[in-house]
Amino acid sequence: MLRLILAGGCVLITGYLILLIRSFDYMSVSELKRQARNGNRQAQRVYAVLGPFGNQVFLSLWVLSGLFWAIGITLTLSVVWSWLTAILVCIVFGFIYAILPRLNILKVELRFASGLSPVISGIFNFLNPILKWPRKIVSGLTDNNFGMRSLNSRDELIEIIRHNQLNNDKFSKDELNLAVHALTFGDKKITEVMTPRENVKYVRLDDVLSTVMLSELHDSGYSRFPVVESHRGEFVGILYVKDLTDMRNNHTVREVMRSDVFYVNEFSSLSNVLNAFLRTEHHLFFVTNEFEEVVGIVTIEDVLEQIIGRKIIDEFDSYGDKKQVANQLEARIVEKS
Repeated sequence: MLRLILAGGCVLITGYLILLIRSFDYMSVSELKRQARNGNRQAQRVYAVLGPFGNQVFLSLWVLSGLFWAIGITLTLSVVWSWLTAILVCIVFGFIYAILPRLNILKVELRFASGLSPVISGIFNFLNPILKWPRKIVSGLTDNNFGMRSLNSRDELIEIIRHNQLNNDKFSKDELNLAVHALTFGDKKITEVMTPRENVKYVRLDDVLSTVMLSELHDSGYSRFPVVESHRGEFVGILYVKDLTDMRNNHTVREVMRSDVFYVNEFSSLSNVLNAFLRTEHHLFFVTNEFEEVVGIVTIEDVLEQIIGRKIIDEFDSYGDKKQVANQLEARIVEKS
């Protein structure tokens, strides 16, 4: 009976040590150091241990958990021996030792390790003279970051950021959203963000820029319009609204448009399109399919919206007009007062 009680104690100790390892591994040492400098008491306690003794702490905890794991199995099988019992015991201890640390459902936070950190720090400081030579051997055989949390994939980094959205008030929601969208926008294809051809608002090559048409273009809210050749239906240029400033009546679109036209394949990623925008310094591309047919357009605003995670309000005209910028600033001051 005593052996079974001791075996149960070994199970509890093994589980506790595993959770302690998980808590020490809750955040990277660099983040731990940053939070310690910002006055986080829990981070200060844990960093006092992991700073000087990082790999030794993790190695010691793993060795101790493995030792109690082995003792627990031995004690259990010495009392109740059968093949079925042996299999069940190995499954239980294997779950505790190997699977328990990897379960994401465990919400083991930093405070679990911070409570025991002063004790662990005291033990290692007391044993420091004795462990001097073993530490050199361990440091030579193991990575300096042994046991420290590392990122194995982009998905893991995204999961950490999203976790901070719920549990961290040090960063604004916009900052964390920006980080997530910056990491994921490159996976999206143009077809997910482009404007399909049937929805494109365009002007015709031979349209006359009358007073009415100029007013409509200025009031549309768009900064540029694709230009279509009437007979063939091909896109032949771009009309920029900023080029229409102070323009007299009766000019045609052909006379004012810019004939530079750039194309991009519909299967290109947004990261490739962004690089193309930067290289060409052009802010609108025509999207083509495998048959060289234009199926839509994509603008630099479309790409930037995927990076920042929200719509961009197009106020392009204002930044080139000092009077309008001054009026905007005055309006915002009035709103706040």
